[in-house]
Amino acid sequence: GLNSPLNPESSWSSKLADEKHNNNLPGLKHSRVDELCRKYDVTFDREGQIKLIREIDSIIFRVHPYALAWYANFNRVLYWNKFGHPKTYFSKIGDYRGIKSMWWRDSDKEKSLDKAMKDGSKLPAGKTIQKPWE
Repeated sequence: GLNSPLNPESSWSSKLADEKHNNNLPGLKHSRVDELCRKYDVTFDREGQIKLIREIDSIIFRVHPYALAWYANFNRVLYWNKFGHPKTYFSKIGDYRGIKSMWWRDSDKEKSLDKAMKDGSKLPAGKTIQKPWE
């Protein structure tokens, strides 16, 4: 789900439960949540919105335990193994967004990747957990 002040309908509406590519990730279908989402659409005072969101949250946690606004204290990076990069992938003070300025095209790796894609061979993987700040 998304944090308020965004409309809860975009995350919890039953209409979205069976649709792809939306924020109702667990596929929640709950008539009371739908009713509260409709009320939220016509509630313009902040206290009223907070009350509605809290009730929606309480229902979600009861019927479908879910970690709202959870985030991981790490970055996952998925890439084609055709780039050269520093030993630790990114800098001590940066994160994944700095990769574009630190990585480069490696023609040997690119050839190896092309070959592996054609013949099904595997490429070597580097160290998968990186802690450049250590």
